[in-house]
Amino acid sequence: MNELVRIRDEIIAISHPEKIILYGEKKVVSSGKTGEAKFCLVLDTADKQAVEKKLYLKIDSEVSFDIIVYTPDEWECLLEDPQSYASRILERGTILYDASEARPSEAGKED
Repeated sequence: MNELVRIRDEIIAISHPEKIILYGEKKVVSSGKTGEAKFCLVLDTADKQAVEKKLYLKIDSEVSFDIIVYTPDEWECLLEDPQSYASRILERGTILYDASEARPSEAGKED
């Protein structure tokens, strides 16, 4: 199984996000495999730092990864500003999971 898909599935199981967006991925030149990834999560939580910490501690991966968490209200508000980081993430990233569609994307399957 592709490592990014495995990480995505673990994120879903642990934190139940509304969305997961892959917005940064670096490949290792010699192998062509993903060496680093950045995930944006949109989820309803009162403690974003606790969610991030839990994910970092529970997900064991050979791929180095970063996570940024937005609440649904923050996400919607920030998307109204086309210059916001959230807008850039959505514009340039790949949606790996959207709970409203209830089916994870198979993006990044080739690893």
